[in-house]
Amino acid sequence: MHDWVRDLMSTTIVSCSKDTPIPDVAAAMSRHNVSAIIVIDEDGYLAGLITRTDLVVLRAYDEYWQAMQARHVMIRNVITTVSALLSARPARS
Repeated sequence: MHDWVRDLMSTTIVSCSKDTPIPDVAAAMSRHNVSAIIVIDEDGYLAGLITRTDLVVLRAYDEYWQAMQARHVMIRNVITTVSALLSARPARS
């Protein structure tokens, strides 16, 4: 048995612009209790993604933290899907 993507995905979407300072990205992720934030471009389209792990790694470079923006950190090659697909995840037992 497989699960539908729509049954596994989160419906809470938190986004920011490419110009959002990284401390604000981190605050938004914490405030909304999400593990990733969508970065949108000027037209409202997906430009990238920033994960909690990305921020943890970046925090090691504390001297750059305040000056960084979402555009500097985001993953640009984001793979997307649609909710009507079956997941490749093994069936639950």
